[in-house]
Amino acid sequence: MEELCAVLGLSHTFLLTAPTGIAASNIGGATIHSVLNLTKNYDTLSNEGKAKIAHRLRAVSYLVIWAILAFPSLE
Repeated sequence: MEELCAVLGLSHTFLLTAPTGIAASNIGGATIHSVLNLTKNYDTLSNEGKAKIAHRLRAVSYLVIWAILAFPSLE
């Protein structure tokens, strides 16, 4: 996507995320959990935590969540 924007002369910033570490690694991104500081216990974010997320996302035009779901065959 970044290469396509460069070819088209667009200056959008993408943040690539995925639900798992392996998927995130495959796309050169991060897990959605790490980007949004999500914990296993779904703890309430502190004001400092919210500020960190806001700072991280401020320069982002598009948040991409890459997920491929597998469904069993109907055969």
